[in-house]
Formats: sequence, structure tokens, C-alpha cells
Amino acid sequence: MHCWLISTRLANGASIRLTAVSPTTDFHATGFDPVYISVLIFGVGVLAFFAARMAAAPLGSLSEAARTLGGDVHSAPLPERGPREVRDAIGAINTMRAKLRRHADERTKILASITHDLQTPLTRLRLRLEKVEDVGLRRRLIDDLHGMQILIREGLDFSRGNQVDEPFAPVALDSLIESLVEEAQERGQAASVVECSGYDVEARPRALQRCLANLLDNALKHGGAAEVSASVDDGALAIRIRDRGPGIPPDQIEAAFEPFVRFENPHHMAEGVGLGLTIARMMAKETEAELSLSNHPDGGLLACLVLRRGLTRTERHPTWTGRRSFEPETLPG
Repeated sequence: MHCWLISTRLANGASIRLTAVSPTTDFHATGFDPVYISVLIFGVGVLAFFAARMAAAPLGSLSEAARTLGGDVHSAPLPERGPREVRDAIGAINTMRAKLRRHADERTKILASITHDLQTPLTRLRLRLEKVEDVGLRRRLIDDLHGMQILIREGLDFSRGNQVDEPFAPVALDSLIESLVEEAQERGQAASVVECSGYDVEARPRALQRCLANLLDNALKHGGAAEVSASVDDGALAIRIRDRGPGIPPDQIEAAFEPFVRFENPHHMAEGVGLGLTIARMMAKETEAELSLSNHPDGGLLACLVLRRGLTRTERHPTWTGRRSFEPETLPG
């Protein structure tokens, strides 16, 4: 076998000899071994693929962060890793996210301060309006004042929609639904619990409560009555709230979630400024739930909220089905 022989003398005077045995029997043979070349090309290709993947991995996180920047400014900053250019881009995204977060927090604080400061003069106006002798005028003025209070409250809720920072926790869903229905009954509104699921869920409690409360209020305002049911199917818990109103044209269902969009019902004069469903969808996203609207085959609008996180059977009471009504009683006078 042929070999390579390398002999040299080091700087300190010592000599060194390196012998490399050739892998072929004839070092001067012409041509190339196709198997050797194929293995070499394959190995270089695999190394190049993994090197490119390692270099481009931060770009995937960067693009995802850019897509979700407008929807969630309170998410954690991205780790700055990868090539220098990619690290600079990630740093710019993190800086932009921090500025947007500070802007949103300042806006919410300003609106909260304005709302708080408006409560005192509005209360004084309400007390003074009670002294108006003209009954019709007093009623109209009080209604206008009540509309102003609703506008302020819904505007503040809308501005706080993306400011939810509470952690996920187990929620007794059936108890939450029953308490919301009972509160509606205490206000003299027709509501009923058709079916309970017998399951607890993992959610952001305040966000879930606000979402269900807005859906229930929307059904009562526009439909006059509401029926609430909850059931589990294929690992998902669906909460359905049906009203008795005229429904929404199919081509305008998605528009109902837009801010300040209202569909008037001639039979029920609804209050609000058209932010109830908008806030409900925002709260549903915060608690990782899916909210959809559809027209019920028997009439009325059907709101469906689907939760999939942390379903566990309720231990406090067994699952039950059946109609539990909370119909308002006829008040004297």
C-alpha cells in the first residue's frame, strides 16, 4: 500500500514524522470512486441542512412574534439568539412590544381615572333630576343619564379587554352559570338553566365571568329571554345561550362582533353602545375559548362558547339535566 510520509523539524530542534496510509492501492489511479463521492455529497448536504435550520430557527419565532404583536402586547419578550442581524431584529420587536404595553397601560389608567372622576358629577345630576317636577321630562333625563353611565362602563371594559393578567385556575362552571342566571332573575329578567355539564374547567375566572355575563345580557336585551345549557362532547365543553329574539341575518353574524355595531329589535329596546359581543369575544380569547354565533332553527340567536382546557368532573354535586327556570315573578303594581 502506498502512503504519505511527512517529516519536519520543530523549533526546539526535535524532529517529527507523520505517516498516513492511503485508502487506495494506487494513489495515482485516475477517476473518482462514485460511492465515495455520493457519500461525501450526502454528508455535506445533511450538515448544510442542519446548519441552515439552526441559523433560521430564530426567524420562525420572530415572524410569529410579529404576527401576534398587535393581539397580545403583554406576552413575554423573545430570547435574543441567532445571527447578529436576527438578534437585532428580535431586540427591535421586544422594544416595540414594551412601548406598546406602556402605551396601553397608560391609556387604561387615563380612562379609569376619567371614569372614576365622572361618577361624582353623574351622581349629583341623578339626585338633582329627581327634583324635576315634570314626570315625563324627569324620566327622559334619567334615561339619558343612565345611557351615559352605560357608555362609560362599556368603553372602560372595552379598553381593558387586552389587559387581563390573571392566571388560569379551576372554575366551577355550573355554579358560575347558576349565579349569573340568578342575578338576571333578581333584576326582573327571564332566564333559565336548561342543562348543567357536571364539569369544571380551567380558565381565567374573571375573563370567563365577563364573557358569559355579556353573552347573557346580550340575549336578555335583544331577545327578551335567555336559556343557558352546558354539555361535554368529544373532550370539549360547550356553553350555549339562546335568546327568543329575531336573530341576525346570516351574512351579518360576523359583523356583530365589531365594535359599536347594533341590531335593533323593535320589540325590545336594548341599551348599550354595541360593545357587548366585542368584549365577550375578547374575553373568550383571553381564556383560550372559542365563541361563535348562529341562528337557532326554532328562532332566536344562539351563542356558543367552547372550552377545552382542564376539564374535570365536578366533585361537589353530580351531573344533572332538566329544566331549572328562574322566571321573574310578577311584582305588585
